[in-house]
Amino acid sequence: MNLEKQIALELPEQVKILGISGSPRKKGNTSAMVRYCLAQAEKMGYAETEYLSLADCNLYPCVGCRKCFGPDAPDAPYQCYMHPDDDMRTIIPKMVESDGILLGFPVYVAGVPSLFRMFHEKCAVFGSDPIFLPSQLAIEPFDYVALGHLHRHQNLNPKGYPSIVYSGSVERIDLARILIFLRPGRPARLRRHSHALQIPCW
Repeated sequence: MNLEKQIALELPEQVKILGISGSPRKKGNTSAMVRYCLAQAEKMGYAETEYLSLADCNLYPCVGCRKCFGPDAPDAPYQCYMHPDDDMRTIIPKMVESDGILLGFPVYVAGVPSLFRMFHEKCAVFGSDPIFLPSQLAIEPFDYVALGHLHRHQNLNPKGYPSIVYSGSVERIDLARILIFLRPGRPARLRRHSHALQIPCW
């Protein structure tokens, strides 16, 4: 009885792998591990690799303006419209051209470092959110339609019924610059303020 088995592997002619280190340390452990993985991939004989360190890049925090993606985004090469010198304008094309992407990052304070977080937020340009017209949501069974989170409050059906609302974040919401103060045993009272909605707790 022949127990030998032959396994035929169909290897691709060439693939491109982009390795990204999300560590603020240019020569730290994360960088070394990403480089090591890329070197092992190259030993397979059919992988072309490129290494990129976010520590060498000029990145700005995302402010959620949504100008770079979504139905209203221009049909143009990616760029950050708040900071045109943001290096994501060169990173995004490299990611698009790659067959595989290797991401490495350290864990700081039980999470990713801020440098990687900025990169990760701007990868939202790759998303494909479902798109609904207000007419598809403003239908009789609904009394109120909540559409999730944006940085600013929006009602997409301001003159009709039901309200179709993006709630907005507490940090950026604008309710005519009104503060709401809540205290145990007392009704809510309204005060004007020039910055944001705040709900203190006692």
